[in-house]
Amino acid sequence: MRQTFNQRKLWIEVMAVILLILGLLAWLVHVETQPLNRNELKIEVSQLRSYSAEAGLLAEQALATKVTETFFQTQTYLLRDKSQSSSSSLESATVDSGLEANHGQARQLAGQLKSLLEQLSGSFANPNELNRATSNLKSLSAELKAAEQSLKK
Repeated sequence: MRQTFNQRKLWIEVMAVILLILGLLAWLVHVETQPLNRNELKIEVSQLRSYSAEAGLLAEQALATKVTETFFQTQTYLLRDKSQSSSSSLESATVDSGLEANHGQARQLAGQLKSLLEQLSGSFANPNELNRATSNLKSLSAELKAAEQSLKK
């Protein structure tokens, strides 16, 4: 009789844990499938702007020979990875009604950043490429800043 009681108690605990896990999974699915609102889209754009500005500074430092090639390659790899993550997030996301144009612009700018970071990663030994990358990244940062400002309204 005591063993039956312990088995029943164990099954109740196991079922409670399973239900808790299923509830957590349902909540995560619900949160992940909700469309981005204005503030969430603004955060994604500001992250892209930050990555672009950081890459521009890195290119300037490389031009001034203040960083090693290993450091440069590592940092460009990390920036490419971060921008890829943001770009993928934007590509798969839906947005609240009225933000479609902003979303499209953010996706397009994310694609530009990915392309510029790819170019930057192979330009350490080429000052002309670094100059071009610095200029393009500054322009992109300004575009991303404008996109971020448009989302503050």
